[in-house]
Amino acid sequence: MRFPATGIFKRAGGCCVAPPGPPARSAGVDPAPLAARSVGGCSVAPLIPALILSACASAARPATRTYAVPSPPSFKDRLAAGIVTVRVTGQEWNWKTPWAKQGPWTRTMTGLVVPGPRILVASAGLGNHVLIEVQRDGRESRTPARLVLVDHEAPLGLVEVGDPAFWKGLAPLPLAERVPTSGPATVHRWPRSGQLDSASGAVRLVRAGRHGLSRLSLLTLDVTTTMEGGGDSEVVVAGEEVIGLATSKSGDQVGVMASPVLRQFLADAAGEGYRGFARAGIGWQDLTNPDLRAALGLTSAEGGIRITRVLPHGSGTEVLKPGDVILEIAGHALDPTGQFDHPLYGRMSFPLLFTDGRQPGDSWSPTTGKGRSPGRSVRGSSSSRACCPIPRTWAIRTSGT
Repeated sequence: MRFPATGIFKRAGGCCVAPPGPPARSAGVDPAPLAARSVGGCSVAPLIPALILSACASAARPATRTYAVPSPPSFKDRLAAGIVTVRVTGQEWNWKTPWAKQGPWTRTMTGLVVPGPRILVASAGLGNHVLIEVQRDGRESRTPARLVLVDHEAPLGLVEVGDPAFWKGLAPLPLAERVPTSGPATVHRWPRSGQLDSASGAVRLVRAGRHGLSRLSLLTLDVTTTMEGGGDSEVVVAGEEVIGLATSKSGDQVGVMASPVLRQFLADAAGEGYRGFARAGIGWQDLTNPDLRAALGLTSAEGGIRITRVLPHGSGTEVLKPGDVILEIAGHALDPTGQFDHPLYGRMSFPLLFTDGRQPGDSWSPTTGKGRSPGRSVRGSSSSRACCPIPRTWAIRTSGT
């Protein structure tokens, strides 16, 4: 039924609705028709507010935005961002004809990204280089680099890259302050395949050892691994920390320069002047022969080693001479084989005392002959020269006393 005056339709069931009509004019609108009316028993709401409310009720609510929190990179990704490849091209001199050189050679080694940013390598293949290039992510593209510091006695070197684009996405890996004496480890490098090569392994032994042609005794790890080849500065990791760089390989065992040595080298390189590592600069023999011990007046409860030679030009020549017996160094008693008890790693050879946390130029006051002190300080010399650095406390008994 249509109501002509109001334009209201009545449907069966008693519900009254208003059909859509032309929009109301803003001028000359009578407010009376907007009021609620009762037509045939039905309450009719105003037309315009009803349409607005209906539109608001049917409009979809805006969806709540959710932002995904980026997850931290996995350790594998951090490994890939902390390891690069260093390619060294060099040329040796011809010693028979010093005005000429031999044919060029090329060596590839693994580099560890360290703060700076710089690249740390542990290899004897840095001498007589003529070109250094670096590669990242296992790709063939090469970026020129330069060697800023090298210690051939260690052997360790620092490489710098001047192109800022090379460092994008690379980050240093943490160096362990203390290395494990046993347990699992992994060895990593970038092969030419473009995929990070990771081999499982295990720490077998911690000892004092030499690397390359060095005469230094440094903290060293023996690690067994399934990796083919190696010994070219591969990065060794345990517990998501770098515990060393490989410098040699024999069979399934690699010799690894331990991370405390790497930390000491980097700390020294960050200073104003690089001091390097010191060495004992003496020849010695053990005192396991009971007759020799008796001839030197040593009791069965005493250890010690006997000096056979003192290298010249070192400060040790002021207080040491062949025939002296060294009983202790820096408060560490020596047994007849030259071993001492390291507070962290157990039995170690005494030459480690000259490099473990000590440097050339450190001064010590030696004590000779059961507490008699000559009152002289001894200053260590650089390992690149004949040197005899003396630790803080020597207890020396001269043969025949």
